[in-house]
Amino acid sequence: MKQLIVLLILATMVFSQSAESQSYKLKDGTVINGTVIEENNDTLTIQTQYGSVTINRTEIVQTQYEVKLHSGETLIGTKAGENEQSITLITSMGTLTINRSDIVNIQEVGKQSSTGATSSRGYYRRPYGITDFLFGGSKIDKDTDFALGEEQLTDLFFDPTGYTFKKSTLYLSGLSFGFGVTDNFQITTKWGGFFYGNMNLRPKYKVFEIGNWEEQHSLSVGAHYHTRWKPNKYEWKSGNLTTDDGEKYWGGYYKIDENPVYEIITSDWDPTYQYLERTDDDENGETFNEMIELFGAYTYSKARAGLKGRISHTLGGNMQYISLNDESTVLYRAYYGLDVDINSKLKMIGELFYDPYFLELWQQFEYEGNYYDLEELSDTKINEPDNYRPIHLDFGFIYAVNETFRFGIHFQKPFVAFYWKL
Repeated sequence: MKQLIVLLILATMVFSQSAESQSYKLKDGTVINGTVIEENNDTLTIQTQYGSVTINRTEIVQTQYEVKLHSGETLIGTKAGENEQSITLITSMGTLTINRSDIVNIQEVGKQSSTGATSSRGYYRRPYGITDFLFGGSKIDKDTDFALGEEQLTDLFFDPTGYTFKKSTLYLSGLSFGFGVTDNFQITTKWGGFFYGNMNLRPKYKVFEIGNWEEQHSLSVGAHYHTRWKPNKYEWKSGNLTTDDGEKYWGGYYKIDENPVYEIITSDWDPTYQYLERTDDDENGETFNEMIELFGAYTYSKARAGLKGRISHTLGGNMQYISLNDESTVLYRAYYGLDVDINSKLKMIGELFYDPYFLELWQQFEYEGNYYDLEELSDTKINEPDNYRPIHLDFGFIYAVNETFRFGIHFQKPFVAFYWKL
C-alpha cells in the first residue's frame, strides 16, 4: 500500500509539472496566470489559484517575440509555453519547441490579438507634434525593446558596460550622442565640449558576446580622445608662505592641472590691510588639456524567469593619459556595476568605484582648495584628511517613459539623466 501511495504521489507530481502554467493578458489590462483545463474555438477555461475562470479568445492579447538562434535563424511568433529546458513558440510555420541552449537572444517585437492582427514593427509612424517627437506620443514598435527590461545598457550612467548599440541606432542624451556603426562597433561624443573647441570621440568595440538568452558574456574595449579637456580630477596639494606673524600654511584638494601660488598683498591705500592673493590662474581663469582615455568593460548578464528582464554585472576600468605642462600624467579608475530590471520599465543601477582622484560633492565643499582668508591660514602644516577614502558609490534608477525616451536620477553629478533612442 505504501508503495502504491508513493507511486501515486510521483505520478501527480509529474502530471502537475507537465501542465504548464501560462500568463494571459487581456485587452483591458487584466493579467491571468494559470493552466488551461478546457478550451474550444471561442473560449478558454483556466485554472488559477483562486478558482477556474472562462475567458473569450477575442479578449486575449498575445505578445510577439523575435527569437535569434545560434544557427543564424530568426523566428517570430507567440509564446505558447515554457519550462526550464525549452520555449514553445507558435509561428507561421506551426508550433515549434526550441531548446533554451539554442537561443542567443529573445525580445518582444509587437502585440498580436486573437484575430491575428499584429502591430507594425520596423518603421516609424510620423509624430504629430514636438511633444510626440520628444516624449513618444506615437507608437514605435520597432523599438519596443527599449521600453522593456531586456534592454541592454551601454553605460552605467557614466562608465561603460560590455555592450554596444545595435546597428543603425541613433542615441542622444543630455551630455552625448552616438551611433551604432555595426552591432559590434559604436561611436559616441560629448557634444557639449564642441562649444569650447573640445573635439572629442569615443569609439567602442565589442570584442565578443557569447552565451545564449539565459546567460551572456560580453567584453568591450574603447578609447576616448579630447583635444581640450577640462579636468574634474583632484589631488592633495599644500604649501606655506611668510607673513608678518611668521610662517603660515595652506592646503586642500585642487584640480590636477592647478598649481596654486599664494602671496600676501599689502593694500596700497591702507598699509595696515593685508589680503591673500592666488596668482596661478591663467588670464582666462581656466586651463584645457589634451587627454586620451583607454577603457575596457566585461558584463555578465543573466535572464530572469518568464522574460521578466535581466540582472547584469559589470567589471571595468580605465586609464587617462593627460598632458600637463608638457608632462604626462596617468590617472586610473576601476568599478563594479549592477543593473537590475525591477519591472518592464524600471531599472535599478548601482556602482561601486575606486578613484583616488575623485571628490564627492560634500568633499568639494569641505576640502577643495580655493582662495583663503588670512584668518584661515594655519600656524602648522596642513595634512591630507584621514577620513578621505578613494572608494565611492553611485546609485539610481532609470525609467522608460516609452519606447524611445528614458529618464533617470542618481546620487552623483549631474544627478539627472535622460536618453533618446531613435
